[in-house]
Amino acid sequence: TTVTTEPTPAAEPSLPSAPLLRRRPRRRLQPLRLLVCLFLGAAATFGVSYATARATPFVRPGASAAGTGSTDWLDRTTDRLQRVEVAVWGDHLKPWHIRLTTPWATRLLWFEKGRVYNAARGNPLASSAAVSSWSFATGCWQAVGSAITGPLPDPPALSETNRQNRTWATAIEERGWPLRAFTCRISAPMGGGAGPGAGVYTVDGGHWLDGRDPSKAASAIQELRVLPTTPLWPGLIANTAIFGAAFYLLAGVPGALLRMRRVAGCCPRCRYDLRPIGGEKAGCPECGWNRSTPAVPPQSADANGR
Repeated sequence: TTVTTEPTPAAEPSLPSAPLLRRRPRRRLQPLRLLVCLFLGAAATFGVSYATARATPFVRPGASAAGTGSTDWLDRTTDRLQRVEVAVWGDHLKPWHIRLTTPWATRLLWFEKGRVYNAARGNPLASSAAVSSWSFATGCWQAVGSAITGPLPDPPALSETNRQNRTWATAIEERGWPLRAFTCRISAPMGGGAGPGAGVYTVDGGHWLDGRDPSKAASAIQELRVLPTTPLWPGLIANTAIFGAAFYLLAGVPGALLRMRRVAGCCPRCRYDLRPIGGEKAGCPECGWNRSTPAVPPQSADANGR
């Protein structure tokens, strides 16, 4: 007798099994994620201070007036947002007390042009700078309608050096947004400073952004570009928390989208509707998410649809 055996059909190659989805230990990553966001928040706080100090210094009042002011759109914008206050009007040679405020910085200053012309202690190199400061101040006086706007703060850093007759001009700048986060002091010593150009000004607790350009020696103290680096801790901590919270929320957007898909009954990987097959417990037959067996590719079905 002849025994005939039917040929065994070749088995289809099996796809490698897809492992079960393992959820990441999100709780363990939260402290690291929080630290990274706080670091980014601190960097953003410093970056805002640097960018505003570099791009939008204080400008002479009237820069936004058509035909008479600056052609730089940043100067015109700053002029529109800049608030001017005059507490002491010094006319020509007497003391001035002025505060300039923008949404991102404040500069409180005092200067006395008459001290520069004191033959005994004056600094001849400061004459042009004093004239520029006085010219800027007269513009401020016109901006407030030639009227005293009220008293201004007189902190020790501003008053002590002035009363001791060691400087002819002093300014305190605070910078940051939304709160002031850094501060510094700009001074014009009677014997000359270590600032840009001919050494008229000096800065404590900050850095010059104008460099040592000789043309800046004649600049008004109101217009000097400096970057404050001395922390104002309440504002620095608050700004870091605000920017850090913004980065934290942005970092959580992808996870929130995945959770929205799962709540809607869809595969978080490919958005396949899992509701007809029993939800996410059954896994996704489309991409293999959360399944111990691989998804069946469409081309594996035979001609009868099986």
